Amino acid sequence: MDKFAIIHGTKGSPEGNWFQWLSTELIKRGAQVTIPRMPTPEGQSLDNWLAAFSEQVGPIDQSTTVIGHS
Repeated sequence: MDKFAIIHGTKGSPEGNWFQWLSTELIKRGAQVTIPRMPTPEGQSLDNWLAAFSEQVGPIDQSTTVIGHS
């Protein structure tokens, strides 16, 4: 199964932009989709973002596509 992680940027959220639309379209095609809520703007640091990603998305492998928007 294809897996996708859609990552928002600073001051963003999983509900913003086109994230929900894309998630719906990918799920229709049989994909597993995660749109993690990243710590922003409070607590924003690489360590905090990596921890949030790891906790909400889990391990990534060859079947994982990461889509970022900022």
